[in-house]
Amino acid sequence: MLRGLRHAQALLFPVKWDEPFGNVIIEAMAVGTPVIMYDRGAARELISDGINGFIVASNDLQEMASVVERTHLLDRARCATTVREQFHFNVCIENYLAFLQTIISG
Repeated sequence: MLRGLRHAQALLFPVKWDEPFGNVIIEAMAVGTPVIMYDRGAARELISDGINGFIVASNDLQEMASVVERTHLLDRARCATTVREQFHFNVCIENYLAFLQTIISG
């Protein structure tokens, strides 16, 4: 699956619910495929607009389709690098530990 995803122009993610995280989004960007997603749920936490994808107005399928034409402007290597740094296993563990520490500390 990831091999094919690596060669896609973009991943369209037109979900109509507030996606809390979206592993498929991270997987796509990790192989250099930009993601185009509605401005819902975790979109702004996952996508750096204009860097590793585009965030479009909720439920605006026309805007989503139109930004596909701009994906060639994105640096696919940078797309992969930014998401790999942000969601690297060690980074995620450190973030979880910090979060748990705040809970324990009260």
